[in-house]
Amino acid sequence: MVRRLIFLFTILLTLAFLGIYLFLTKEIIAGNLKIVDGQQQLAEGEKMLSQGKAKLASGKSRLNRAKKIYSTINAVPFKMASMVPVAGKVVTFAGDTIAGNKIAAGSKLVAHGEQKIQNGEKQLEEGKLQLANGIEKLKKAKIIHMICAIGSIFFALLSLFIGISWRKSLFFTRKKK
Repeated sequence: MVRRLIFLFTILLTLAFLGIYLFLTKEIIAGNLKIVDGQQQLAEGEKMLSQGKAKLASGKSRLNRAKKIYSTINAVPFKMASMVPVAGKVVTFAGDTIAGNKIAAGSKLVAHGEQKIQNGEKQLEEGKLQLANGIEKLKKAKIIHMICAIGSIFFALLSLFIGISWRKSLFFTRKKK
């Protein structure tokens, strides 16, 4: 009776290790696909971030040029206003308002762009951390996968050995005379 229980136990362990092995095989394949997808998304994110940084740098340089031009032109109309008092005052006031509004709007756009860049950098770093964690978990799953494969083979061979060596006593009981 004990031999039958041991034999049954080794067969159950073989099946358990085999089941875990097959389950982990499916999960590792899905994990590899997720890792590849994550790496592609990370590459796209880095590309978009670099494009955003280039666009922001371009916007900053345009804003700085506009501010320089505005400050240069801002001094000139006052000289003209002293020459033509009525028309000069109206022109400078309207010009100051429009240019000031445009520069303020440009400054807001640049600030908004900087905030987007900072958010993008944070998301990129979070993505890198998640990808690293996923790769680490996948490595651990592969180790457990290999252990289950070895365990399944070991218990299958052990069951085979027990079945062959105990074959007469496992299935046939001797009748006492």
